[in-house]
Amino acid sequence: MSKLNFTRANLFKFESITIKDEEMDKGWLAENKVHLATVLSFIVYELLLVLSHYIGADYTLMQFASLSFVALILARQTALDFAYHILLEIYNLPLILMSIFVPALVFYEGSISTSLIAGFSVFGFFLAFTLIVSWIKGKVAGIGGGDILFAFAIGGFLQGFLIFISLFLSSMLSLVLTVFYKDKQNVPMGPGLLASFWLCLLFNEQILDILNKFLG
Repeated sequence: MSKLNFTRANLFKFESITIKDEEMDKGWLAENKVHLATVLSFIVYELLLVLSHYIGADYTLMQFASLSFVALILARQTALDFAYHILLEIYNLPLILMSIFVPALVFYEGSISTSLIAGFSVFGFFLAFTLIVSWIKGKVAGIGGGDILFAFAIGGFLQGFLIFISLFLSSMLSLVLTVFYKDKQNVPMGPGLLASFWLCLLFNEQILDILNKFLG
């Protein structure tokens, strides 16, 4: 981890008090561009949401508002991960809570118990993977703590086969990102996880249809 002192002026106060400098690394995004990157990321995520509604997803006002709130969190996490290589727990926790209740109570899909089981399963997989890799290497390695927590939201929201599709897409997006990263050993996994999760959440029917046609 970087031992640099980071400028706190580009973090909201409630963000700043939850993290220490040693928990952050130096990313390619300049610290003074974090807010701009958040806005641009939100616009992209929101445009994808509108597109999914346009091509067939008939959202209610509550569903659209819920997804827009998720998009806002994802946008902030994307910007922070590009700048500091960190996914903040203060944003992961609301996503985890939403992943437990929103699918069943807002979208009327599955149940709270199903979301809990799926969330804990993906969380456990990420945690076990990190522990095993750390044990093999003899030092803390693998997936970051923020990514592990976000994994719960992936499972809770997506459930079923879409979880595996999301993780596969995440790997592909991270590989693409690696091509443009000068420091190949320090590429953040967060943006790939966030973007693939969002795509699978919004375009799940289209993705499954393509897979069925391809596999069929």
